[in-house]
Order: sequence, then C-alpha cells, then structure tokens
Amino acid sequence: SSCVSESTSQGFKSKVRCVVTDRCASNMKAEVGFHEARPEWMPLGLYCQIHASATCHTKVYKLHDRLVSGMISFSLSLRTGTGMRSFRRVVREMLLERVCILRGSASRTSQDYRLACLNLYLTRGPHRRVRLAILMALANGDWRRSERWEIYLPVFSEDPSAQALDELIDRLVWALLPSPPPTWPRHRWTGSDVACDCIGLLQAFLYLGADAYQRWMAVFHKSTGVEIDATADVGAALSGCTDLAIMPELGEGHTVARVGLPSADQNARRRTVGLEFVVGGDIDKLPMIRITMEPLRNLLHGMFEMRSSVWEALQQQQQIIADVEPRSRKYRLVQAAIGDLERACSDATFKLLDSPSSWLPVHPSQ
Repeated sequence: SSCVSESTSQGFKSKVRCVVTDRCASNMKAEVGFHEARPEWMPLGLYCQIHASATCHTKVYKLHDRLVSGMISFSLSLRTGTGMRSFRRVVREMLLERVCILRGSASRTSQDYRLACLNLYLTRGPHRRVRLAILMALANGDWRRSERWEIYLPVFSEDPSAQALDELIDRLVWALLPSPPPTWPRHRWTGSDVACDCIGLLQAFLYLGADAYQRWMAVFHKSTGVEIDATADVGAALSGCTDLAIMPELGEGHTVARVGLPSADQNARRRTVGLEFVVGGDIDKLPMIRITMEPLRNLLHGMFEMRSSVWEALQQQQQIIADVEPRSRKYRLVQAAIGDLERACSDATFKLLDSPSSWLPVHPSQ
C-alpha cells in the first residue's frame, strides 16, 4: 500500500520511493520485493545515520563491558534499603576526617584540574548551577590529594566554627551526591554520560568514590562476622569473602516477597561486582572513557535534536518571523547534506590527539 493514490501518482513521469532503514540485510531484500510489485517506482535506499552512530557507540563500550557492569552494580548497590543514606554518612565522615583549612589560594595546576573535572562532569542535570557554585566555593583546593580536603580562605579570615563546618560538609555532600548515582541504561543509545558523571565527579574529588565505597562495604558487612578495619585496605579483605550473599537487614535465607524487588543474592552480587569495579581500578578509567566518547555523544545528541518535533517547531517559528527579521530556517535534508555534525565530531576527535588540555581531568597517576 502507498500513502499516495494510484491516480495521483500516474500524473508524474518519474516516481521515487525513498526509504531510510538500518543496515539489516532483510530491509533491502524487502525493498526488492516492493520494487518488483511496483516497477514504475524507482527505489532509493538510505542508511540511518543515527543507527550507524549508535552502533559505534555500543561497540566501543562493548570493549569495556566489565567497566559498564561495574558502574551498574555500583549504582544499584546504593539503591537498596538505606544504602544511599549510609553511603552519604560515610562520605560525610571521611570529609570531616580530611578537612584542612588553609589561607591563600591553590596552585594553578590544581585549579586547572578542578575546572577541567567540573567542565567534564557537571555540564547538565538538575541543580547544576547550585552544585557548581558550592563546589567552586567549598572545594577550591587540590582535588588530587586524597589525604586531605583543602578549603582556602582569605588570609585574614577566621577559622569556621564546628557548627559552621558541619553545615559546609552537609552542603558539599549534597553537591557531590544530590541523588543516588544514575544507572547506566544498556537498552538506550543515550544516558551513558549521565551515569559516568556522578561517579566520575565523586572519584575525581579526593578519590572519594573508591575510598568511601570500600569503607561503606566494611560498615555494611560488619554484622556478617567479617572482621575488617574500616581504615585499612578493605578491598583486599573483602575480595576473598564468601559470605557476601548475606543481607544484614534481612538475614540469611530470607526472601523478598514483594514483586519487583531484587533478592538478597542479587543485592549481594551487585555489591561484590561494585567492589571489584572499585578495587580493580576500573573506576579510575572513567575520565578517559568519558573524554574519548564525548565527540560521539555530541554527534548522537545533535542528530536526535535535529530529528525532534521541537527542532522543527523552532524552525517554523524562524520562518514565521522572517518577514520582521531576516532569518533563514533550516531543513533536515540540507543539514544532513552539509554534514556539520559529522565534521564537528571528527574535529573534536582529532583534537584529542593534538590538545593536551583535553586530558586534564585524567589524574596524573593514570
């Protein structure tokens, strides 16, 4: 069947059937059948650029499947019960232990590293501007020093009181963890950057992502009988632990009756994989993965935006006000033929090879 009636199409000397599909071979075989049924229509098949770009996105991350699985388990392990509340409490305790009040300002290299991390991990999301202001004010020291949290104050200012320091820590914990870390959406073409940003920002700031998770695991499994020093190498102690399947708040052998809730074994598996993600060093690879995939992410975002109804409505508005102000509206076909999105993606990719500043968010130890 066709949306154009046969009587209407007969009035044209040449007729073209243009289709846009993915690269599945069965699609083109089907088009051959359509052409045999209607030989007067000339077939024109185009491959979908979004499918091609999304396939590249998926294939690249498939090379780091262990890292993706670790991020998913890291996120899901904090979404059970009071996991996120206790994790925030651990982060708060570590910040209180590491706080160091200084006078003056941080070094230029530390400022460059901090700004590069903020520009990479804090470019979108709810409350972005408020979080950015808090981090710029309260985390204005050297993020690369995991042993202390530096707060630089004016030279002649007084040290904050204990109550004021508690309030500052509460605000900083909220800026770092306003919500549980988003889960990596394997079933979608977008959303991987949001999942990277939350964990990556926490790890970039004083290595809190790895250190806090290991201490949280020690506190979480304290009731299982595993003797672990919360300040020692928790990863080495828990890596050989065999009773991680016990969920302290439920007890051994307890099953979850409510439909849709993960079982105790599933929760224990997520905590184990999340710990391997932290202890094995995969969490330190996040900035490199995030930086290298940013050009392709921008390409996919631009393609989805250009093919949305919002983009078309905006162009129609430009056409309506063209009589008042000379503005030219854009058309999808023309924009696709120009190839600005693809050119920007390739330019950004080559820039990664020539510009050392692109790699500033990567910790010097990596």
